[in-house]
Amino acid sequence: MERYGKIMLTENARHIGDYHVIVIGGGPAGTAAAIAAVRSGVKTLLVESQGCLGGVATNVGVSCFLGSQKRGGLQNGPAVGGIFKELVKRMIAEGSACEPGMELGELKMLGFYDHILFDIEACKRHLDELVREAGVKLLLFTTAVAPLMNGRRVEGVFFYSKDGFSFARADVVIDCSGDADIVYRAGFETVKGRRDTGLMTPTTVISYIEDVDPGPLTEYLAAGGDRRFRNLVKELRKQGIWEYPEETIIIVPTLRRGVFMINTRRQVGIDGVQAESLTEAMVNGRRDAQEFLDKVLKPYCPGFKNAHLRQTGTTVGVRETRKIIGEYTLTEEDCIKGRSFHDTIALSGYGWDLPDPLRPSFQPFSNISLDKPFVEIPYRCLIPRSSENLIVAGRCISAEEQALGPVRVMPACFAMGQAAGTAAAICIEDSCIPLNVQTEKLRKRLSEQGAVLG
Repeated sequence: MERYGKIMLTENARHIGDYHVIVIGGGPAGTAAAIAAVRSGVKTLLVESQGCLGGVATNVGVSCFLGSQKRGGLQNGPAVGGIFKELVKRMIAEGSACEPGMELGELKMLGFYDHILFDIEACKRHLDELVREAGVKLLLFTTAVAPLMNGRRVEGVFFYSKDGFSFARADVVIDCSGDADIVYRAGFETVKGRRDTGLMTPTTVISYIEDVDPGPLTEYLAAGGDRRFRNLVKELRKQGIWEYPEETIIIVPTLRRGVFMINTRRQVGIDGVQAESLTEAMVNGRRDAQEFLDKVLKPYCPGFKNAHLRQTGTTVGVRETRKIIGEYTLTEEDCIKGRSFHDTIALSGYGWDLPDPLRPSFQPFSNISLDKPFVEIPYRCLIPRSSENLIVAGRCISAEEQALGPVRVMPACFAMGQAAGTAAAICIEDSCIPLNVQTEKLRKRLSEQGAVLG
């Protein structure tokens, strides 16, 4: 990676500071990591390439937190607490999020009764406030370009923004890019997509539809209509109207009456770490949103007759790209058997959800049950093998193909991020590398912060 350093230094990169911790990516994992690190007393820089924090929750536009509760009913309790819970409580207090189990008419019948719906703009604002209150140094509109390496150690990170190249040093770097960008560019081992084919699960450009009449939709569901509209899809396919590879229509309610999120069109063959491929997905996704509304939703879905396209996500929803090869890899068997680990630092109450790369509605493990109502995530999955001062949080942790499904969702990413930031602070306190963090100490700290670990 020396060549990256030479390129940036040739461009007279400005030195913008020395930090204990640099966090790359301001999605759920990165935001939580930065807050946790600063709250633990270490100087932290958070860098995000977009104009707001929140990642999938805000830029992609997925306004529903999945997997924050343990499966099997609300009586089983939460799977995620800590910083995630703080955010949700703030939004609930002002009416910009709903509690799990809250009755919102068609909400429960659409199958989202145990999840948390929230307002995207409120989420952006509250994340800003949490970061500001903690004292995180935040840089938006700034892209992490490459690490400066010294053997297996990251000395710092080069960035690019409208004011040119810059550089910051760090004792610990937390890669929350979602794509393991820094780990990959540092030369550590990663795997992209499926290990046998390299193919990745389909992507989605989320759309929001307004002016929907909830009455006919509610009546349809109350009369036993399929909330995923499988029979409708089959009938439209017979008639030659449905030309899409999906087998379902996923309609998600929002807090605003008559406004629904559509998470249906999924594009196969997209490489989420390749700009040309992402451009294709984004342009096609916007086109598909209007076409799908006009061709399917308005004429055939109850309540959508007078609906309009309100907006699409500002970036592509990517479910899978690179994953690190970590000190431990979470296996599919771990998830199935509900294995516990001595170094568990986060839970997820979500189930299998990593569609086949070529069949968007097919879940390969849909008929395999999970023994426990949550999946445990061990700290070792966050440590790139052979690295000295790198930690990862989010969907690029070390996990087998289908094991990624339960842990890639936003609440689990918040939890992993909080663990990563806390671990980084312990590294500074104890003058140790991330691999040598005392996990008993880490787990104790996380429990004191309100994290759920079992």
